[in-house]
Order: sequence, then C-alpha cells, then structure tokens
Amino acid sequence: MSKPRRPKELEARKRLYAEATALICEKLGDPELTLEWVAGRLAVSQRHLQRVFAEQGTGWQAYLDGARMAQAREWLEDPKLYERALSVREVSRRVGYYQPAGFAKAFRRHYGVAPHEVRPSGH
Repeated sequence: MSKPRRPKELEARKRLYAEATALICEKLGDPELTLEWVAGRLAVSQRHLQRVFAEQGTGWQAYLDGARMAQAREWLEDPKLYERALSVREVSRRVGYYQPAGFAKAFRRHYGVAPHEVRPSGH
C-alpha cells in the first residue's frame, strides 16, 4: 500500500500532468514526441512522469494514443477546419503516424471504424 500524498505534492503532480499534456498537444505530430523528450523538457525522470500519468488514471502511451486519435477524428469529421478536407494520409502524418496503414489499424482499434468511415457524406 502506498503512503498518502501531501496536498502540495498532489498539486505539483497535477501541474506536471497538465504541463506534459500541453506539450503532447503542442507536438502531436512531431517524431521527437517521446516519453524521454517530454520528461527532459519538464526536467523529471521518465519513470516519475509515468507515475504521474498512472496517478491520473492513464498510462503515458494510452494518453498519447488517445490524444492522437481524438485529433485525427476531429480533422476527419470536420473538413471545414481547412480550406479542403485533409486526406487520411495527411491526417495520419499530422498526428505522428508515418505509415498510413499503421494509423488506419490504430484508428480502427480505437474507434471500431476505419478513418474514411467517419468522414461526412460527400467527402
């Protein structure tokens, strides 16, 4: 059993989680977006950052995958975000997948449908 956390420690961990998730959103499609990179930017160990994510009810990789999938779905569902609808290939690259087939597989696993199936009619 773990010991109870002090309020200041809990606040610091929540702040760290918020900073980490902001970095993830900012760098979503960047190939350098790794646990190591984020931990380095926040000046904490990778293990500490993993613990912080776990305390928030998610793992590092699960959070990253979920953020990528949520952003991808938003871009696929709303072609008005840009002057034209983004292709599935473009969306996959923008969220950090450089193999469209890998993106499609991950998207289907996450949402239960293929990326092209979430497009509005006519796109």
